[in-house]
Amino acid sequence: MFTATLESSDHFDLTLKSQITRVFLNYVGISVDGKVSLQQDPPAVHPLDPIKPNLTMLKLMVASENSAQGVGKAENPSALS
Repeated sequence: MFTATLESSDHFDLTLKSQITRVFLNYVGISVDGKVSLQQDPPAVHPLDPIKPNLTMLKLMVASENSAQGVGKAENPSALS
C-alpha cells in the first residue's frame, strides 16, 4: 500500500530524465544527432478525483473547561442534548 507501483516508478523516472535532459541541453551541450528524440517535457500528471471528507463536528462545551462536569460533557457529547 505504501510502496510505489510500477507505473508511478516509471513516471518518476521519465520526469527525472526529462528534467536532466532539459538542463543539459539548456546549459551544457547541444543535440547534434536529430535521429534520437530527446524528451524535454515531463509526462502529464493525472490528478486524483476529489472526494468530500466525512467529518463530524463536536458541540462546544457550555460549562467551564476546567470543571469535572465540563470534561464529562466533552467525553459524552450526547449529554449536551
